[in-house]
Amino acid sequence: MAADEQERADRIGLAQPERAAIREREARLAARRAAEAALRQSEERLQILFARAADAMYVSDLSGKLIQVNEQACLATGYTEAELLGMNVIEVDADTAAPEGLREFFSTLSPGRVAILSSQHRRKDGSLYPVEINLQLFDYGGEKLCMALVANLTEIKQLEEEKRRKEELCRLMLQGIPSPA
Repeated sequence: MAADEQERADRIGLAQPERAAIREREARLAARRAAEAALRQSEERLQILFARAADAMYVSDLSGKLIQVNEQACLATGYTEAELLGMNVIEVDADTAAPEGLREFFSTLSPGRVAILSSQHRRKDGSLYPVEINLQLFDYGGEKLCMALVANLTEIKQLEEEKRRKEELCRLMLQGIPSPA
């Protein structure tokens, strides 16, 4: 107990056990404040990591309603965060045809296990782009949710196509060279 607290305790006539109880409560309160501050820092760090991830991230409920998206999801699709949060997965994923099929697919997933699939996503302008999706179910406050980490494969597909064209060109050029006899 600090000197001024000791003086105050003497003035109001607190006995030693009461003073010890006050110190104990103050220590518990300080520990609780420190734990709350650490929790806030952890939450802020996770929010920043989610928001700034290099790949698009989507969180949906099992009906497909988008409940959280990151900045990259907005950039990739051309939608604002508010627009995406009003949408269903089937409006973004061009290969998912109906809500029933989505619910059936989610029912095959197991919490903690990752499912990887290839698909196409639809931009706001209607254009499609290839993606690889890593899906995982998780439980949040008693509700099952699905997290999708989505990599845009447009550049990879373009590079693969360019490589295929160059290989074909080389093959054609080699066919035109006469073999030594």
